[in-house]
Amino acid sequence: MPILTLPISPSWLKIDWMNTHEIICSGVEETEALGAALGKSLHIGDCVALFGGLGAGKTAFARGVGAALGVNDVSSPTFTISMEHEGRLPFVHMDAYRLQSAEEFIELGLDEAFERAAVLVEWADKVLNALPESRLELTFLEGENESERVIRIRAHGEAGMLLERFVAKENI
Repeated sequence: MPILTLPISPSWLKIDWMNTHEIICSGVEETEALGAALGKSLHIGDCVALFGGLGAGKTAFARGVGAALGVNDVSSPTFTISMEHEGRLPFVHMDAYRLQSAEEFIELGLDEAFERAAVLVEWADKVLNALPESRLELTFLEGENESERVIRIRAHGEAGMLLERFVAKENI
């Protein structure tokens, strides 16, 4: 298994299992930095689906994505469900926590954002059937201590190209 040393911390570990990568972040700063690495790689039409429980690091990751896109006010849109930001490219940050189904996601017209922006969806498991087949999935798991997070990254469909850009040397 290859080990990848990153500029901000040698504690990050990359494991490659056929289109799946695992990265260990030792705290919020590293989680945000990982998000920033993804943000540098995003294009319009990219979909990023985040999975994990409360306090898992999904919003910290989204803040990093936003920062790399030139957006400084990224917070969890739990009550608004969707926030659109203008930066290097249109960025839509969604939180599906309060939604009941993929059908509700579509009824609200949230699926329309996939054509005009890079889209990041927290609590993606609640609306998975409404998301594009081509997507990058990140699952946030608890690590060995309270501040450590294991982030499992998997590409579906054409999101393999996004995964390649994301893990390229110039990004992380």
